[in-house]
Amino acid sequence: MFELPPVPSWERLHPLVVHFPIALLMVAPVLIVLGLIRPRNRHPYHVAAFAIMLLGVLGAWLALETGEAAAQEALSQHLPGFMEALTAHENAANLTEPVFAGLTFLFGLLVFLPLVWKKAARPKLLAWLMLGYLLLYGAGMVMLTQTGHRGARLVHEVGVRAWK
Repeated sequence: MFELPPVPSWERLHPLVVHFPIALLMVAPVLIVLGLIRPRNRHPYHVAAFAIMLLGVLGAWLALETGEAAAQEALSQHLPGFMEALTAHENAANLTEPVFAGLTFLFGLLVFLPLVWKKAARPKLLAWLMLGYLLLYGAGMVMLTQTGHRGARLVHEVGVRAWK
């Protein structure tokens, strides 16, 4: 009979949860672009992008929390180069999560403000604002990629393991 493995402890959840926010936050701009390409159906795409961003930011917060616990456990592994790599990863993560929280808030304004303030609903203005937003979001994606890369270095170069 098939038996599910036990749920890992909090400090060992980080490798399981960290990839979801990365994927979600990388998919959101695709929906924004689809909304720009299909202006008559723009709003559902942009609402979906906003929902995905919210889930991504919540997932990033969870990744931060589990990462803190994982770092404490990894300290016991006494690996050379660990502290430098961990500090770089933590600093990047502690900056990236609030950047995406801010980007999500800003996108929420772009999506929902035109519903209540009709002057903001002009299609050409919205399209230009969305394009500008995508440039900002692209900078956030570079930060997100760097944060993930620094985490991967902890595993693949330094040798940190969630399970011994």
